[in-house]
Amino acid sequence: MSVTAVVMIGCGGFGRYHLDNILKMRDSTKVVAIVEPSKEMIERTSEVFKKFDIPLPPVYARLDEFLKSGPKTETAFIITPHNMHFPQTK
Repeated sequence: MSVTAVVMIGCGGFGRYHLDNILKMRDSTKVVAIVEPSKEMIERTSEVFKKFDIPLPPVYARLDEFLKSGPKTETAFIITPHNMHFPQTK
């Protein structure tokens, strides 16, 4: 079975909830990058990875930084405030 490389864009409360479920599917899904500007949210997110004994992947503070130099992904989970979704998909 192949593993799908994903990026998490946004790791607030909803993001961490979804992340917990995504990490449970580690046989088929791997989070290879995170986009999150808040250091506090990154620290909270790292606790979710620790719970599964998985190292925190590279973190990018800005989406444009990830798009420029981040790893290749097959799927993006956009878990940011609703008003940001459309601009982030352009």
